Amino acid sequence: MQAIVKWSTFLFCLSVSLFAHATHIIAVTEHLPPYQQLKSNHDVSGFSVEIVKALGKQLGDDITFEVLPWKRAYRKAQEQKNVLIFSMYRIPARDELFKWVGKIDENVHYFYALRDKKKNHITDIDEAKKKIIAVTGNAFEDKQLTNKGFKRLARVSSPDQMVNLLFNGRVELLFGSEIAITNLASQAGRSPSELIRLITIENWGNGLWLAFSKQTPDATVLKYQRAFDQLQKSGQIESIKANHFHFDFIKP
Repeated sequence: MQAIVKWSTFLFCLSVSLFAHATHIIAVTEHLPPYQQLKSNHDVSGFSVEIVKALGKQLGDDITFEVLPWKRAYRKAQEQKNVLIFSMYRIPARDELFKWVGKIDENVHYFYALRDKKKNHITDIDEAKKKIIAVTGNAFEDKQLTNKGFKRLARVSSPDQMVNLLFNGRVELLFGSEIAITNLASQAGRSPSELIRLITIENWGNGLWLAFSKQTPDATVLKYQRAFDQLQKSGQIESIKANHFHFDFIKP
């Protein structure tokens, strides 16, 4: 009987200890299928979301997801502690603004055109600058193309609109990652084979990452970095990716 009491006391103390060290994390992101998406029932799902949920489960943390316009998500991740932002491109200008956890995808970007519109099949950046390109306003792609001297950008309020503009002949090119553009085409009811993958831009960035706000304690960041490394080494991240990225990519 005494042994049972001691064991019960140990379990109680352990649960109290774990609860005391649990951290409430606010995870902010934008609607960007298949990385993250807000369903009609207000549930959040997607490749990146599953990784964040797996980290929270492994660490025993309480994670609240908020799907916001990217500008608001980005601002929140700069102003408050214990805010995890994803999926975010890592570039030199952002290195000192956040505390980085881990890379979830390479996310290489290309230009795309309709396969049957050969006049728009550009072969270099100078040609691309002469074409009308659809981008989501204020998104990473918009800002980076603007910084690189692209003037003919057709800005839309959501990624879904970009594909429709291309198929309606109102723009000549799309610019984005293979996964994002392929997924957008499929969601619009179009076959990826109707598009052609063209050139990329060198030194675009170091892929998509999870990152914490600068105000987040180093101890919290470190435990997430270690948990992320464990997920990666165990093969769980690749397994999650395989469950979400099972469509045919756009061919060159």
